[in-house]
Amino acid sequence: MDVAFLNGDNVMKSISRLLRSCCRQIDFISRYAYDEFAFVLPESGDTGVEAVIGRVRGRIDTLNAQLAGKVDSVKLKPLFGGVTYPQGASTKELLLSRANQNLLKNRP
Repeated sequence: MDVAFLNGDNVMKSISRLLRSCCRQIDFISRYAYDEFAFVLPESGDTGVEAVIGRVRGRIDTLNAQLAGKVDSVKLKPLFGGVTYPQGASTKELLLSRANQNLLKNRP
């Protein structure tokens, strides 16, 4: 992997491609904040969400292995927080709030 990857714009583009590769064509991924992405996974339920999380973790582990030894102290550490609709929340505001609460629970 080229060290030029570590430029901020390139990192976000690469992460976006990595995330897209973990999802189905009908899934929607959006950059929500600087380093946060929101996923909309229609008809997935908890099992589908866990499958996507597993794929993302695996691909990020692979990317971290590729970066190891090339650049000191660079390691991507994904955190996940999610909620399902309508079981976990019934409005957009509740979905975002509960997903954020779940994300914060996973922070070190």
